[in-house]
Amino acid sequence: MEASRRKDTRQAYEHSVAYLNWVHQKPDRTQILGFPAIVSRRFVELIGEKDPRTLVIVSCFFAMVKVIDDVWWLEGLAKKEVCGIASLLPAEWQSKMGWAIRVARHDGPMDEETWGDRWPKNSVRGEENSVVDLHSHIDILANLSPSLD
Repeated sequence: MEASRRKDTRQAYEHSVAYLNWVHQKPDRTQILGFPAIVSRRFVELIGEKDPRTLVIVSCFFAMVKVIDDVWWLEGLAKKEVCGIASLLPAEWQSKMGWAIRVARHDGPMDEETWGDRWPKNSVRGEENSVVDLHSHIDILANLSPSLD
């Protein structure tokens, strides 16, 4: 893979994971559903190529949809998509699906044990400064990441 393609791929992974990490800390409808709008063209290409790492990342997005399962057109989507993605992955990637499967299969209100150690008390609500917070979060990640060259 040429250097620029490798750089684009790594940026696609890092940007999407940074966004999902940020949403994980403060899940709200707008932020969760904003994920498809923020991913790069390269990320979409990787989905089309059935890249295992990208599919695991996408499964985490669909798992997060579980917290807004009360929206009629999203009901059951998390479980269906996460299980579908798991069926596409090679055996060596199955262990990476633990969190997404646990969340997608969860019944009842989301809790800290299922979601992880940062389940906010006032979850799934809007935040006025969410875009500013996202940009700050991604900037911090970019500054901590080793050079992509």
